[in-house]
Amino acid sequence: MDSDTEDQSSDDELIEESASTALIAPASPTPASSGGSGGGPTDDEDLEDWELVLAKVARDTATTKILVAVLLVVVVVGSLVFGFLVRNDNSSTKSASTTTSTTSPASTATTLESSAGKPCVALSDPLPAGAPTVDVAVGPPPTSLVTKDIKEGTGAEVTSASTVTVNYVGVACSTGKIFDSSYATGKAVPVSFPVAQVIPGFGKGVTGMKVGGVRLIGIPGDQAYGAQGQGTIAPDEALWFVVEVTAVTP
Repeated sequence: MDSDTEDQSSDDELIEESASTALIAPASPTPASSGGSGGGPTDDEDLEDWELVLAKVARDTATTKILVAVLLVVVVVGSLVFGFLVRNDNSSTKSASTTTSTTSPASTATTLESSAGKPCVALSDPLPAGAPTVDVAVGPPPTSLVTKDIKEGTGAEVTSASTVTVNYVGVACSTGKIFDSSYATGKAVPVSFPVAQVIPGFGKGVTGMKVGGVRLIGIPGDQAYGAQGQGTIAPDEALWFVVEVTAVTP
């Protein structure tokens, strides 16, 4: 009994001593995992990896910016070159057009439909201020020169060699439109010309008139501008004029 008690007391003293030692002894550090197979990366290694990734991203971004800048330069230069070429092409076209227009014969009314055989219609345009009326003979166009004195003149007589000064109104037979007039400005502005240098029907029509006279003249197409026409006058168009002679130079 005494022996058992002593053994039990010895055991209790050992336990208490171990417990006291555990409480006052410092904690042993946990050994760090060694690198190598089975070991995870350290903080330093993670930091180095991120630094490499960021450096690569920075390099890629800088490269992208350079490529974008180069592309923009190429686009701008290309646009400038294209615009320059287009302007040069337009200039060449305009130059060619100008050369053609200045070296070619004057354009005529060949694009208008021929009025051959079309009947004459009454005047359809309003008369300019101060202009005499034009009594177009409505119906078939004249096939020979027609002259009708509205007022007899008393001055010098017009010959085929004269230079005359006249006021006039000209009307196209098939449309009744005024194509020319010395009254276009709202008042009479007489025109002078040699009789021999106008269309045949007009020259013949004024020959024999005297200063102060007024005459209606009907001109067939072949004695006017013929098959080529002129400006707004269609090919083969017959014409009607009222002409007043204001002066004659022999």
